[in-house]
Amino acid sequence: MAGSKSLRMCSAWLVLGLLAILDAACMRGPEVVGPEHLVIALGDTTELRTVEPLLRGALEKSIFTPHEELIYKVRLLPAESLATYLHYRHLLFVGTLDASGKAGEYISKLVGRARPRVEADSAFVFSKPDAWVKDQLLVVFTAKDMEALRRHLSENGEVLFRLFDDFDNGQVRRRMYATLEQKKLHQHLLERYGWTLRVQHDYFVALEEPGFVFLRRVDPERWLFVAWEETNDPSRLTKDWVLEKRAWVGRTYYGGDTILDLDLQVREVNFNGRYALQFDGIWENAEKIAGGPWRAYAFYDQPTGRLYLIDLAVFAPMRERKMPFLRQLDVMAHTFRTQYERAQD
Repeated sequence: MAGSKSLRMCSAWLVLGLLAILDAACMRGPEVVGPEHLVIALGDTTELRTVEPLLRGALEKSIFTPHEELIYKVRLLPAESLATYLHYRHLLFVGTLDASGKAGEYISKLVGRARPRVEADSAFVFSKPDAWVKDQLLVVFTAKDMEALRRHLSENGEVLFRLFDDFDNGQVRRRMYATLEQKKLHQHLLERYGWTLRVQHDYFVALEEPGFVFLRRVDPERWLFVAWEETNDPSRLTKDWVLEKRAWVGRTYYGGDTILDLDLQVREVNFNGRYALQFDGIWENAEKIAGGPWRAYAFYDQPTGRLYLIDLAVFAPMRERKMPFLRQLDVMAHTFRTQYERAQD
């Protein structure tokens, strides 16, 4: 991947650049502002228009809830707007080193001593958390010229998305486990089943039996279950196994819930260091006239010879955005650890 060394995120250069342009904006505010899903993209207006499809393609990914909901919404603004949006949660400077006006001035100052690396096409993305206000992420995505900028955006859109998504997951995780984490339940799951999760204070165990544990939270409804099977055959990890297992759980424990084939997405991911299948789609209960977003992770755990399914679902008909609740479940799912992993740690 071109410029991969830059993914170490050269924050030191950004710190110097931030200090250099503070007087061009305003004083540090007391707290972050703006919608959690909004990304303010700043730059030269002409350059922003040129790369707009690539920017939106990278960041405006969607889930279905069942209506389409953007994970991030990009707002393109001239760099001169920085003072107005200085305290927003997600700031993104995009442009070339030779961008005109304030865009070029800001990008040059933010990149600072890393400029030779950008000119050599060996660096293109930099990030800085808490840039001007706590809980904020600033990202600079730049290149020596427009051709290089378009190429890096085309090849590294997922890198850009992951910067914001991972940052937000970290923020949510910190808030979720700041107080009243259920450590006794954490230990109970580990001792009884050989795996565990960090459980937020307001979840409760709706059902547990060998091979199946169901956690639930209300207002709005959020469900997480962990199901597993003993096997020494990793080839059983397939899309068909997951959908058959989920259908059985829906009939047995969820009152007839089903997963719709419509807009079902399946991809290979790294789940806590394991090869896994990630599923995103919609659950539905035709009898109850209910439905919502669904996500699941399936993986084979080599040390224990188990096939796991971690399943997440949200029912929030009165909430406009469902992604914040799905993100909370996803963060909790990623705290999954087996007894073997705990011992290794």
